[in-house]
Amino acid sequence: MSAHASNDVDGEEDPVHLELMESYIGLSVMNAGVNDDWCYKSFFNPYIERLRTTRRTEHKYLNMDGGVEDASGDKEERREQRRREKKEILSMFCPVRVSCQQLSNVGYSLWPASFVMTQLLAQELVGTTRLLAPYLFPHRKLWGEAEANEPPLDMSERLNIVELGSGVGLTPALLHRVPAYCRHVGTYTITDYQNGILENINYNLDENKVCRVEDYVAASRGLQSDVEPPFHMTAIVDWTRLATARSVITSCPMNLLLAADCIYDVDVIPGLVATMRVFMQESFPAMVSKSNRMTLGSTKQENDLQKRTCLVVQTHRQNSTMKVFFDAVREFAVVRSYLLVRRRIGEMRRRLSSGKDGRDRGLIPLGEWAATIDQGPTVFEDEERIVCALQPDEVLPDGSLRSLRGVRNVADTTGSTSHRGGSSTPRHGFYQLVFLQENLPRQR
Repeated sequence: MSAHASNDVDGEEDPVHLELMESYIGLSVMNAGVNDDWCYKSFFNPYIERLRTTRRTEHKYLNMDGGVEDASGDKEERREQRRREKKEILSMFCPVRVSCQQLSNVGYSLWPASFVMTQLLAQELVGTTRLLAPYLFPHRKLWGEAEANEPPLDMSERLNIVELGSGVGLTPALLHRVPAYCRHVGTYTITDYQNGILENINYNLDENKVCRVEDYVAASRGLQSDVEPPFHMTAIVDWTRLATARSVITSCPMNLLLAADCIYDVDVIPGLVATMRVFMQESFPAMVSKSNRMTLGSTKQENDLQKRTCLVVQTHRQNSTMKVFFDAVREFAVVRSYLLVRRRIGEMRRRLSSGKDGRDRGLIPLGEWAATIDQGPTVFEDEERIVCALQPDEVLPDGSLRSLRGVRNVADTTGSTSHRGGSSTPRHGFYQLVFLQENLPRQR
């Protein structure tokens, strides 16, 4: 993700590009209940509308009582203004609670692939790229003022998302600030395999003021206080116990299944793939809505507006591990694979997909520059600037990526080193996006 922070100085904006900016905020907790197992990270949220009308020199956020007294002498009014400004600035960040030890429990940690997934979903929702849009939003156009001013979509027309291995709940915490997300998403089911992980997810959702409910139908009928969709609910899904996972998956309305960095060991792959197969093939409740109040009906394949789609974003760790995964999912799904690349923007522009969907094997822009491609001069004029994109790729029978076969060193492109013969040794890890779509009839 990336963003601009702008300052109105001498009547002109001074853009500062923020490249997937992580801002650590110092936290002093002055009570005896401090838990040394937790730490707190705050991420700049590029999806929040930011201040553009105040001058840099007017902000003294850290000195609430300082500054020059205004002409009216009303110090209290000045202090109150600073408090409001400080609150608005802090609202631009997404705080999450994570484990102090990255590997102590995978569910309490942040994994880089979740940022890639969040960025792509945000772009798809606003229409700047169209990798998923033809399947999830078949009638969508570029998000703009016209759609923003339209009445809320009926619940039966909205997208229903289930995320496996949600970790700390970063994706909904960031996306719920996107206006297009609020319009086009009806439900988001956030899952992981332990109660403690769900408790931490609920904590992070509450900290970011995400609408959390206990029951989708009750919430849509106004029985869980005055809440508006999208509705978010947490649930335990342990895909190593398929019967339990199936009972949850088949009870939720869903069109899109998400998984970020869930393939970390060969032993977890069979259960993960079996859960994906349940999602792709079995019947489960669909949304039937009247006056924007949801009830649960049954799915009808021929009438489904949205295709069932699974989006997997994964750090490509070992070819042998990825081979096991792809051999299994190809039995029931059409697989489209992409590699995250970093290159100079001048080179990227010459290779962009004309429809921004990758069907012509062109690159799909990832990041804020995706929204500026069709605009005039921007901060992305510099041809040497490094940006990110998704490159259509192919997974070979041994689990390796075709684009990396025979390449001695691709560190400048993917952050990894690949040697002849196809074996890959990640230096910082490179990210693979996998798009699965059903190819077999659903079970009724």
